[in-house]
Amino acid sequence: MKARDVAKRINARAIKINAGGARPRPGVDRYPSGQIRHDQRQAKETEADIMQTAIAQRLRAGVPMQSVRSQLAESPLGRLALTGQITVMQYEAGRRYARTTARYHALMGVPSPWPRPVDLDGGPTGRSNKPEPEPDRVAEIKRDYADMRREILDLEISSVYHGTGKALYDVILLEHEVESNVAVLGNLRSGLNKLARMWGMTPA
Repeated sequence: MKARDVAKRINARAIKINAGGARPRPGVDRYPSGQIRHDQRQAKETEADIMQTAIAQRLRAGVPMQSVRSQLAESPLGRLALTGQITVMQYEAGRRYARTTARYHALMGVPSPWPRPVDLDGGPTGRSNKPEPEPDRVAEIKRDYADMRREILDLEISSVYHGTGKALYDVILLEHEVESNVAVLGNLRSGLNKLARMWGMTPA
């Protein structure tokens, strides 16, 4: 009997013993001991499979087919811009809101609510990756955040958009989908317009 055939029989016997006498499942890669090769099984989910799942989700959110691979399509705020539910100016105000909040949270040591890392200044994220900011920079970060929060609170007090702060936080920071919630979208738009005016932004 050839060595190759012997090895096959040994492997088959090992699989049978480890499976308690049960027949091994076909199409499953195993080590000679009979254990399943989990790394091989996980590797079968390719990058293409992951992208197809993401594309399907974006299409369900109303993103046009020609834009499903756009970087904007990766977040709820970007998808709202791609589907025309918010303007470019509102989208940019939302991004600045995220950066301002992220810098303040990093400064104060507040755990990040974001589902993924946020690039604060085009470089590494997190307090451990950057030196402590200078006192002037600390004061600037605190002032920017306080000004932003004041504008949001003023809007909530003086208008019907009482849920503006929650809408901004949930959609931009927690990346919750707006879906068909008209009230959330209205609060979001109002808050973004208020912040855009404060920052001197103009429609593109």
